[in-house]
Amino acid sequence: MDTKTRVDRLHQSSNVVDAHSDYPVHMLLEKRQGHPGVFQTEHLPKLRAAGICLETVTIGGDFELGDLDLRSPFVTLAILDCAHEQIKVCAENVLLIQSASDLNMIRNSQVIGVMFALEGAAPVSPDLSLLRTYYRLGVRSLMLTHNERNGFADGCGESACGGLSNLGRDLVREINRLHMILDLSHSNERTFYDALEVFSGTPIASHSNARSLCDHVRNLTDNQIKAIAGRSGVVGMNFLARFVDSDPAKTTPDRLVDHIAYVANLVGIDYVGLGPDYADYYMDELNEWAHNHNLPVMQYTAGLESVAQLPLLTETLIKRGFADSDIQKILGENFLRAYAANLALVA
Repeated sequence: MDTKTRVDRLHQSSNVVDAHSDYPVHMLLEKRQGHPGVFQTEHLPKLRAAGICLETVTIGGDFELGDLDLRSPFVTLAILDCAHEQIKVCAENVLLIQSASDLNMIRNSQVIGVMFALEGAAPVSPDLSLLRTYYRLGVRSLMLTHNERNGFADGCGESACGGLSNLGRDLVREINRLHMILDLSHSNERTFYDALEVFSGTPIASHSNARSLCDHVRNLTDNQIKAIAGRSGVVGMNFLARFVDSDPAKTTPDRLVDHIAYVANLVGIDYVGLGPDYADYYMDELNEWAHNHNLPVMQYTAGLESVAQLPLLTETLIKRGFADSDIQKILGENFLRAYAANLALVA
C-alpha cells in the first residue's frame, strides 16, 4: 500500500482529536464584524478535511485578544453564547460533548464533537459558583492558568514559582467533584505538582511538548511527562514553532515527530496525543497579543499551519516507522480514553 493511500485510510478510519484550539474566540470576533456563521462556513470544512472527530475549544481564559478580555466572565459568557448558537446551526453535524456517552456517539461517525474548555481560571474568580455555571453551560475542561499568575495559581511565565493558592486548591477540589478534565498546560512546575496532589482524576497537558528537546518553560520536563502518564493522562503536542525547536529553521514535521517519539519512548505510546494550538484563522490578533507581551511572531511548524494539513503529520509518522495502531492512538484514541475517564462520572 502506498503512503498516500495509507494516510487517507488512517484519516478515514481514525478518531482524530485536536485537544486545543480557539475557534469560539474567533467566532465572537467575527460576529462583531458582521460575520455570524464562520464556524459553519470556515472552520467546519477544515475540520472535515482533517478527519477531526473531536475539537476541544477555548471559550475564556487568562488573556486578552483584540478588544476581548477573556478574563471577564461577561466576555466568557458572550463567547459561550456565540459558540452555542453556531453549533446549533450545525446540529446535524456537530455535537457538544458533555459526557462519556457523547464521546461514544461521535466515534466512527460523521458527527464532529466540540468540547468547551477554559484556558486559565480567571473567568471563575473569585466565586466558584461561576465554575458550576460554566459547567451547566457545557464547559468540561479547565486549565488553571495561562502564562501569568491569577488568584488560583502561578503560570509558567512567573519567576516567583508559586504554586496553588488556598483558593486554587478549592478550585481543583471542585473540578474533582464535577468530574471535569484538569489541563496542566501553562502551569509552572510547582502549580503542576500541587494540582496533582489535590486532583484525583486523569490529568492532561493539552498542548505542551518535551522540554528535553526544546528548552522552553511552556514545555514539560521528563518528570512531569512521567507524572501525567503515571495517572493514565495524555500530553498533547503543540505545533507552534518556538515550542518545537529553538531554531525556527528546524521546525519541520519531522522535528515535531521527534517530540512524539521522545514521549512515546519515555512513557509509552498510550500517553501522547495532539494539541496543535491552531490560530491561523486570526493571526493578526494573535501577533498583536504576542507583540504586547514581547513575544516573537507566531509561527507554526512548516507544512502544518492549519488543521486541514494534519494528514502531513500522519505521513511523517508513517515514514518514521510508526504502526497504524500506534498512529491511531496518537491521532485521538489516547485523548478519547483520558477524556472518558473523567466524563464517565457525572456530578
